[in-house]
Amino acid sequence: MPTYPDNPLPSRQLSLIQFVQEAKRLVSIADDAEDNSGIVAFVKFVLAGRLHNDDDERELRVFVNARQETRRPAEETVTQRGDFDSIIGITRTLPFSSAIAAIPDGCTVSLHLIPNILFGEVEKQQQTLLFFPRLYRKQEKVLLSQHHLKLIYNRCMRPALEATVPERMSHWPHDYESAMLRGRDAQNRLHFQAENIPQYALSDFCDRFLLELDKHEAFKDAFFCHEVRGVKNASVHDPHNEEDRALAFDEATRWIDSGKINPSDWYIDAALEVHSPGMVWHWLETARPELIKTALPSVPAERAAAAANSTKVYVDHCAQLYDLAGFRLETPAIGKLDKIKYINVYTTDKTSSYALHKNCFCRHRASELLPKGMERLLKDVEDMSRVFGQCSGAGDPDADLMEVQEGCARFEVRVRLDKALDTLKVLPERILRNGLICYPAEVWW
Repeated sequence: MPTYPDNPLPSRQLSLIQFVQEAKRLVSIADDAEDNSGIVAFVKFVLAGRLHNDDDERELRVFVNARQETRRPAEETVTQRGDFDSIIGITRTLPFSSAIAAIPDGCTVSLHLIPNILFGEVEKQQQTLLFFPRLYRKQEKVLLSQHHLKLIYNRCMRPALEATVPERMSHWPHDYESAMLRGRDAQNRLHFQAENIPQYALSDFCDRFLLELDKHEAFKDAFFCHEVRGVKNASVHDPHNEEDRALAFDEATRWIDSGKINPSDWYIDAALEVHSPGMVWHWLETARPELIKTALPSVPAERAAAAANSTKVYVDHCAQLYDLAGFRLETPAIGKLDKIKYINVYTTDKTSSYALHKNCFCRHRASELLPKGMERLLKDVEDMSRVFGQCSGAGDPDADLMEVQEGCARFEVRVRLDKALDTLKVLPERILRNGLICYPAEVWW
């Protein structure tokens, strides 16, 4: 009978490279064995950290030291890249430099506790939400009713359109009921259709629309929240080049009419990535205080160190390699002077597995080992193995790509829009040397 997992045993420390080499050795033994003893030895090693000493057959407890036997790549191959990602702003205007595609039968979006609807879109990955603070109820989720949606379109939106773009009214549904009937298919599914409000009329339309909304108690003090999400790598730039950085910022914010916004109500995610060809980079957990200090230069080092170990920080360890960890930290108080709301430190190797939907990489439970779940579990394990094999460059020889999947270390802060060009320009050399570690991609995967 196997010993209890936490029983005292002689230990052996392995580097990640040594761990991979030993696992490969056990696999080769399992392939040659006539029984399943080799498979059992492999599973005990990779899942339970147990290994039999070849000399005296004693069972050893194996520990992986993620920092052991790692070498930095040549300095000239290490690059930093800047990027601008999500943008969020709150206004009582529609401050766009192009037309907005507004949705007559606005669908409810469960984004915040304040009741809201999706009002329209300017670009593919941009959304403008309309919030109704008078409908907010503490500790109660309130969704807008069909009656509310009908009032918004028939009594508020259409009058505003008629007053500002009367020549465009033939393009809009006659009333809310007509819009709903138009958008519903034979299977009773809704397909929301949008109509453009031209850019030249946005300011007048917004003023009139909010005026009409304020006539109804439930809609008073309504405001817009504008969001752009999922535009990572759309504005990559050389962070050492001020002109390149400014051009990338202009590209990221091109849909905003900067003369019609208050920058203090807008935030953007500014990011840096560290990359080397053929390598997978990771953050060391010990770097967390220094990273917080870098993101918040106005904060004393002692306070940054305290924040790094507070209950407010969410640490994301890399599997069981506890030396490697990113983190997430909301900074409404500590980041006030630097205009930073949020810090997010992570690695891009998750690209191969992370998804918002449930896939083979989702959390698996012990109940899946029962007969009814075994077939699906085995398929998921095979699919995961196939993905990791392809990422290591040693997958299916018939595959189109046999290249390794690289991984970058990414450092993001959510900063006030008018401070974006002066925030997180480059990583200090001390963090590059002491806060990061990298592995050859074929070893990592």
